[in-house]
Amino acid sequence: MLVIGDGAPGLWAVLSEFYSGTRHDPLEVHKAADVLSHLPRACATQAQRSLVPVLES
Repeated sequence: MLVIGDGAPGLWAVLSEFYSGTRHDPLEVHKAADVLSHLPRACATQAQRSLVPVLES
C-alpha cells in the first residue's frame, strides 16, 4: 500500500495503529528543509546552494 500524506500526522498515527508494518519515509525535499532550518542563516544559504544539485539528481 502506498499512502502520500504531506503534513498529515494524524494519518500516519492511524496507519501505524492499524497497519503495524507501515513505514514513513519523508520526501528528500522535506529532509533537506529540516536540516536547513537548523543551520544558522549565514550557513543555510550556502548549504542550500550545495543541496540543489543533489535534490535535482
